[in-house]
Amino acid sequence: YRDRIVAIEELAAEQKVVDFIGEERDYIGFLSRDHLACGVILQMRGGKLVGRETFLFEDYSPDSELMLHFLTKYYSNMEKLPGTIYLPEKIDSKLYTEFLARLTGKKIKILYPQKGRNTRLVAMAQGAALEKLSSSENNQRQLLKALQKSLHLPAVPNKIEGFDIAHLGGRDTVASMVTFLHGLPHKSRYRQFRIRSLKGKIDDYQAIKEVIARRYSRLLNENQQKPDLILIDGGRGQLNAALSILSALGLSSIPVAGLAKREEQIFLPQNPEPLILEPSSPALRLLPLRQAPHHRRRGPAPLWAQAVR
Repeated sequence: YRDRIVAIEELAAEQKVVDFIGEERDYIGFLSRDHLACGVILQMRGGKLVGRETFLFEDYSPDSELMLHFLTKYYSNMEKLPGTIYLPEKIDSKLYTEFLARLTGKKIKILYPQKGRNTRLVAMAQGAALEKLSSSENNQRQLLKALQKSLHLPAVPNKIEGFDIAHLGGRDTVASMVTFLHGLPHKSRYRQFRIRSLKGKIDDYQAIKEVIARRYSRLLNENQQKPDLILIDGGRGQLNAALSILSALGLSSIPVAGLAKREEQIFLPQNPEPLILEPSSPALRLLPLRQAPHHRRRGPAPLWAQAVR
């Protein structure tokens, strides 16, 4: 409700912005934190501020390239571009103006205002981006706290690693690992493991044991940060398989849960019966294995799997 009120107030303020220069202009606000980015475009047309577009997205590019990636994607899909784009910070404007010129057939000016009315409009766009980014981060924090409470975790699960087993082409078993940081997928840390110990057999429990052993042996060897929660795709059997390996590695202190996706059942080591959360539960929305692609496929294995046979 508060976000809606803020949006209405901001829109009312923006609609009061008028000037007497007829040139079409866009004012960009852009901020990023921990691979979550927000871009805001204020559109000045015919001397009036006629629109605002807001985009919240994940991007794992280097910080220096994030805004350029955002602008390229946004303007590549536009039929008509403004004559001038005002930015809050410098990019490789020569390269980008050449790109826009090829795209539109005309020269687009890219400017970085330092004072006056244009500076205030860029600041307005920056303020809108900050509000949206902060609101999203707050929502993620609340979801993580809800997940901590639902699963009786000792700490907020800021780092979650989830494992899913897939059978490709009826013979190749592959384990996928997803990583969530502060409630958001961290795709640069996604991994896939070809299961080597099965030799064509299908055994999900053994597959879980192998991938957990490989992943967390490496974590220990490289002194990496431990996750606050490990999620296993499956029920009590898959959960116990993971627990046996973690115990052997001396990592029994890491909380582990099994997630049966179809029934929305969550298996916890300390509970004899599965925990069933309501479909509307905010904690359930955050479980990464619900958001990861479903890996069980029928048909031929993909080329990368064929190549490592």
